[in-house]
Amino acid sequence: MNKTELKKVLSLATSTVVQIGSTIEVYIGSSDKFLKQIDVDIEKALKAGKTVKRGNVTTWREWNPIIDTSKQGSNQYIWNKTEKIKGELTEHTKIKNEITVKKLGTSFRNFFDY
Repeated sequence: MNKTELKKVLSLATSTVVQIGSTIEVYIGSSDKFLKQIDVDIEKALKAGKTVKRGNVTTWREWNPIIDTSKQGSNQYIWNKTEKIKGELTEHTKIKNEITVKKLGTSFRNFFDY
């Protein structure tokens, strides 16, 4: 494929720019499979704890322990049978200056990892 043919092919393709953490990913294509791959890559990045920016939309996830303030010390946390505490996973989406929060569920995590 020569330079002119390559330019023609690229002019017909759509591009999507996604910032994952500090890395900028440029996706070129328009098929359904291609668009699904972008969503898969974004989901992987969010699960890995990275911030994702796509256009003017920034998304990140946070996990926070559920705390009962009526109790003292480590009794404030909900423990399972090991050293894991219960917390809530939320997804934050920022569009311009407005942040929306979506609850994704609860899970147990190691007390020393959070």
